[in-house]
Amino acid sequence: MAVVSSLKQAVGKKDMSSVIHLYRQSQRAARQFLDYNFREYAIRRTREGYRSHMGETEAAKIKEFVSDAHRQLEVIRRCTMVARLYPTEQLVVQGMSGKQKGKGDIMRQTEEEGV
Repeated sequence: MAVVSSLKQAVGKKDMSSVIHLYRQSQRAARQFLDYNFREYAIRRTREGYRSHMGETEAAKIKEFVSDAHRQLEVIRRCTMVARLYPTEQLVVQGMSGKQKGKGDIMRQTEEEGV
């Protein structure tokens, strides 16, 4: 609780809500990745970035972090857009809709096998 109150004192209540809004936007944008590995990396990286700066009290460092977070949000948005232009096969971990063969081994379905 002390961490949140120190952050509120440093940035103000209005700015605190904009930081939370920026965090939520970043998480939403990260969830737009179709590839499991990119999606999980972006979500984890966003969460860790915000947690590492949660105890910050200097206004200049907070302002620098917020501007960097805006840049990172734009990078995530661009990357998801490019990733949608060049889709790849789904990994087995992304969905268990593949064919089962043998004792529970899940194989990838190809387009020739009928999706």
